[in-house]
Amino acid sequence: MKSLKYKKYYAKTPNIELFYRIFIVFIAYILTIVTIIPSHIQRIDLPVVGETVDEPLIVKKNTRYKNDAEMEKRIEYAKLQTSPIFNMPSLALENAERTIKNIFSFIRISQDEKINIDDMYYDFINRFNISINKNVFSSIVLDRDNIDYESKFLYLVNYFYEKPVLSRSNITDEIYELIKNNGILINKYDNYLEEYYIIKKDDIFFLEDLKIKPIIKSEFENLSKTNINILTTFIKTFLSDNIFYNANATLSLSKDLMKNVDPVYINLKKGYTILEAGEKVTESKANLILHIYSDTSVYSIIKLISNALLILSIFTFLAFILVYNKLDIYTDIKKYTFVVFEYIIIILILNFAINNWVYLLNNTYIPFYIYTFIPMFSIINVLLGTRKEVSIALTTSLCLLTGNITSASISETFILFVVSVLASVFAKNINKRSGILLIGVLIGFSYILASILNIANYTNVNITHATLILSFLSGIAQSLTIMIFLPAFEYLLNTATIFKLQELADLNNPLLRELQKKAPGTYHHSLNLGALVETIARDIGENPKLACVSGYYHDIGKLENPLFFIENTNINENRHNGLKPTLSTSIIKSHVKSGVEIAKKHKLPKEVINAIKEHHGTSFIRYFYSKALEENPNVDKAIFVYPGPKPQSKITAIIMLIDSIEAASRTLIQPKREDIEDLIKSIINDKIVTGELNDSGLTLKDIDKIEKLTFKHVITSFHERIKYPKIEEKKVTKNN
Repeated sequence: MKSLKYKKYYAKTPNIELFYRIFIVFIAYILTIVTIIPSHIQRIDLPVVGETVDEPLIVKKNTRYKNDAEMEKRIEYAKLQTSPIFNMPSLALENAERTIKNIFSFIRISQDEKINIDDMYYDFINRFNISINKNVFSSIVLDRDNIDYESKFLYLVNYFYEKPVLSRSNITDEIYELIKNNGILINKYDNYLEEYYIIKKDDIFFLEDLKIKPIIKSEFENLSKTNINILTTFIKTFLSDNIFYNANATLSLSKDLMKNVDPVYINLKKGYTILEAGEKVTESKANLILHIYSDTSVYSIIKLISNALLILSIFTFLAFILVYNKLDIYTDIKKYTFVVFEYIIIILILNFAINNWVYLLNNTYIPFYIYTFIPMFSIINVLLGTRKEVSIALTTSLCLLTGNITSASISETFILFVVSVLASVFAKNINKRSGILLIGVLIGFSYILASILNIANYTNVNITHATLILSFLSGIAQSLTIMIFLPAFEYLLNTATIFKLQELADLNNPLLRELQKKAPGTYHHSLNLGALVETIARDIGENPKLACVSGYYHDIGKLENPLFFIENTNINENRHNGLKPTLSTSIIKSHVKSGVEIAKKHKLPKEVINAIKEHHGTSFIRYFYSKALEENPNVDKAIFVYPGPKPQSKITAIIMLIDSIEAASRTLIQPKREDIEDLIKSIINDKIVTGELNDSGLTLKDIDKIEKLTFKHVITSFHERIKYPKIEEKKVTKNN
């Protein structure tokens, strides 16, 4: 648990995510510049490893150079002697004790007010943000006085916080190795005293390795096994780091140690023969030559700077699009990292290919688009839910950057761009994994055609059968790579690919089957809503399959208390009869939170989880509020408002509107067309006026389409049936 001092510090620090975004883009930019530097360098021909020299190579003057390899070894050794510095504020223990006292004060007050365990538990979770099992919490409440849990918790917190408590997940493997070898240097302080001292590894409580139960058992021998388990569970959940890594102080200490490392020099006198005539160059001699003649590189500074500025302008253009439009590639830190990672991989592949693959086949021209796997990443981006416009912007930027890095011709860069865009367009229509392989084949044939056309454009290049084979293999390799890694990307980004959505849309999905069994009314409502939302989403240009699946699972939280929702019972058996309106409201609202928990447990995509979380927005529960007013005219209106957030996407907003309209339409008895129209308009206007749609991105044109399609759906559900006339028995007999 962080001290107040640290909380205050973190509040003042700028947005860490913003710094992270800037940092990784900066790394990508520097990597790009490093990649293009060789194309702006002219080197004097020096002998390389394995080459036999014709003339002796003799040092022309006294030379002194630094032995960087030995210096690096000594610096690395100095680094390994550094003890990481950790701050240990006394407020960590004080805050922990205060929190425990507040918890038991809360329990006492709640018991005095006769609040039931369920409400007390949910209030506890929200107030203290400590995630413990409900049964454990109940046991603590019921046995509070008998076991005197408060004093025992305070004793254990003091016991553990006497020593440093540290989570290994909060430090890097490198820091952990330093701790193992050198211990840590503790900076312990309070308002009046600050002291430094060394702590060995064995005297640190690592949370991942900490055996809490045996310690508690030895400290409280008379307690039962159940009580020990409760103490263990609570303390394990409650304990957190009481020391915090001080990177700046550690770096400063490491630098001080490195300053004491004396540089290592090698002196060569004039006339020293480095290589004899006819001698073969060894690796050590080649390194020596590089050290001596390191100043023989001539840089084209102006060209390098102009290219660096061009690359910076492309980066800036792309950043402007992402930030200005608040696209999820920028706002979603995982997707943002993934896209930058894609670019870095492309640069690394390019760099490796330029230095290795291009020269692999003698007298064979290998166009740069063959080994630039931008189509592959365009397909992946589309499959992971990136909008077509964003995908094209990314593709354009990547093609310009890679074309610049490789000094590729305009025609080759254009070929890469066209193939990449077409690949992303085709990827939008993929509904089977085998479709990825088909796109790979199309990429391969496109490259073959492009390579053949290059023969006509460039008479000085030698395109052979090997070029055509590599063209086709490039497309196949890209599609196979996608098929291998796409499941991992789906999992890491927790996003809704078409394949994941198809699995979730299958009515035999275990979660949907469970909903059908436990809450049949909710199940049929969700299927009907999903079908309508899918139609509307397709009509306004949104992802129809995502809309459908979001509709199927939006009420999955009703699995928790299905009979408290009217569609799963009837008016006569309404379980809210006799309940206080505030309690009924709490049950109704809880299906959103329960839905999110169930969705996370079953690894549903984050887009679907957002639909569950947002489909009621901050709407007002009027029915129970009106009942509550009858009991208490001064009842707090805020109790009857869903927690939100408001819909953040068009699909979630559509679900909100359809859900509200569908629920309201069930109250109509033999309505006229005008009644249905008025109902739909009033609900939509209410959502607009209350600001529920402000963050969704829906336009007036979209809302008009939603209104028309919903009306058509509702009017169909109230269709009139033909009344069949009765046939008198006498007439039947007569006719026969």
